[in-house]
Amino acid sequence: MNARPSRKAIAFHEAAHAVARLHVGAPATAVRIVGGGYTHGSRRWPGRGQERIWKWLLVLFAGSYAQAFMSRRSFARTIKTFGKLDLKEAARAIRWLVQRGYARNSLLALERVHWETFAFLALRWDAIERVADALHERGRLTARQVRSLAELN
Repeated sequence: MNARPSRKAIAFHEAAHAVARLHVGAPATAVRIVGGGYTHGSRRWPGRGQERIWKWLLVLFAGSYAQAFMSRRSFARTIKTFGKLDLKEAARAIRWLVQRGYARNSLLALERVHWETFAFLALRWDAIERVADALHERGRLTARQVRSLAELN
């Protein structure tokens, strides 16, 4: 059985991506809920080299972690089902880090991203909830609305 995520779960997933972007210094982006839960965000990231990739990984994993936490499902199940595109992009980024010697191996890179994502969620959960609630209610938010709701300044 292929369960589809609830509209609220999608809102938390996309809100976490959006707030994580602001958290790492990337520009705010508009977010919306679309059928099936698939969306694509901007690929503009601050920094260069490994710094940029580590930030990108946090943003990629933030969505599935927030969705798993909100829906009380395992992260592994959530990312394998609803975060497939994020996982595919993360695998490429992790390979890049390992090939260039910025991470000793894939497992250590995943461990670092795991703990950084948990720390981000603990620090910014209130902002994620505000953005998710508004996104759930309205279905879409402009970049300005995301920035205002997140209040990370």
